[in-house]
Amino acid sequence: SSEIIPVCYNMSLQLGISSRVKVGRSHTHGWGCFSVDALPKGTHIMEYVGEIIDVETADMRGTLYDREGTSFLFDLNADQVIDAAKFGSRSKFLNHSSDPNVSVRTVLVNGQNRISMRTRRAVAAGEELYFDYGYSTDVAPLWAKREKMAKKGPQELKPSVPQ
Repeated sequence: SSEIIPVCYNMSLQLGISSRVKVGRSHTHGWGCFSVDALPKGTHIMEYVGEIIDVETADMRGTLYDREGTSFLFDLNADQVIDAAKFGSRSKFLNHSSDPNVSVRTVLVNGQNRISMRTRRAVAAGEELYFDYGYSTDVAPLWAKREKMAKKGPQELKPSVPQ
């Protein structure tokens, strides 16, 4: 029998269970992460992984990444940040959307905080995966601001950086 048994957030991470994904060019920004298979709502996709660093180091790296126009920093808890720039997985290629199809959740696994990425709704095979980065308007990159403005209607988008 090929019965599908649901796996809790914790066990998905402990067992290293991931959905099949591929990386390709995104219509949103740079590279994106796409589901290979159709996924029902609530499916564990993968864990967001990378180098675990302290907040001070993350702030320094974030300044450099901002100049490059890219960042793979993800707050793990109040004291630690995951930097997937050099030691990440395909999870670092999920782009931002204010209408995401993926949710992220910090899960305590054997005493350690880890980040689980799950579908918020059913996802079609080949569909790009997005989550909400939680940008505030003043720090969002221009490409993320364009998405937000497009939903409001045709308005001119101006950078928030003083010229």
